[in-house]
Amino acid sequence: TPTWCGTAFTRPTSAAATAASSGTSTTAGVGNHRRGFTTFGRGCPSPPDFPPGDTMNRAVCAVLVLVLVAAAGPALAKKADDADVKELLANLKKPDPDDRRKAAEAICELCKDGDADFGGVIPMLIDALKDKDAIVRGEIAESLGFIGPDAKAAIPAVRALLKDPIPEVRSKAAFALGGFGEDAKAAVPDLVKLFKDKDERVRAEAAEVLGNIGPDSKDAVALTAALKDRNKDVRKNAAEAIKKIEGK
Repeated sequence: TPTWCGTAFTRPTSAAATAASSGTSTTAGVGNHRRGFTTFGRGCPSPPDFPPGDTMNRAVCAVLVLVLVAAAGPALAKKADDADVKELLANLKKPDPDDRRKAAEAICELCKDGDADFGGVIPMLIDALKDKDAIVRGEIAESLGFIGPDAKAAIPAVRALLKDPIPEVRSKAAFALGGFGEDAKAAVPDLVKLFKDKDERVRAEAAEVLGNIGPDSKDAVALTAALKDRNKDVRKNAAEAIKKIEGK
């Protein structure tokens, strides 16, 4: 097993395995969640030596390096370069769904922190929204939301995911539309329909997103009805959305 600063580094095979190795848990919060990374301490001279051809571990390791450097201080922070982006995109097309999941999660983390430029590869990310794996679809949708208006070409494909059979994918798709702001106003009717979703996370995210889209959501009268939702997060997000829409 390769080691890094005296700590064994193994490739997790699932979200649960990753959580176990990092001492964190994978949680699905309202509309958004992030997975923790194992940190091996500051001052590690280099990543571990992986077997030849093990590009997945190398890509995940690259993200870990960025996390460690960022933790050491802003002065040492650096962004992922084009080679890192290209490698992660290549891993998104691998046959093993576990490889694709890890690549999608790494991309999402980089987009969230603004540590890489994916602006030139939006079409490839849009393609990944059709992945058979729900985790990949959700993570890439969320990534596009973090990129924001520069990824507005993805709006139709993300909007389609509001009908995904998996609740978390629907929630992340709604989150992404909020990241596009007023450019996503055409999706307001679809977001309103989510107030009837059985999953409370989806309903809560839809309410919050309508507020992020802003005044263009003024026709979303369903927000008033959402104030009586049985879930407190839905009620809270609906109240805040109404304030944003009314400019209060």
